[in-house]
Amino acid sequence: MGIQRSTYNFIVVSIIVMLLITGINADSVCPGVCQPGVEPVCSTLCGNLGFPQGYCEGLTCCCN
Repeated sequence: MGIQRSTYNFIVVSIIVMLLITGINADSVCPGVCQPGVEPVCSTLCGNLGFPQGYCEGLTCCCN
């Protein structure tokens, strides 16, 4: 049971550190690329991640 608990703690701490290092803004997340022929399309990608809309910022797909 102790090994399983420490694994969960490691995952939670890793996610928190990753968010702090990358500086992800809570209002906008940019998980993909905007380019013709790239699948999924930015709006579809954002919809699948639970965001109401997506937009292209240069070649970066951002969700908000």
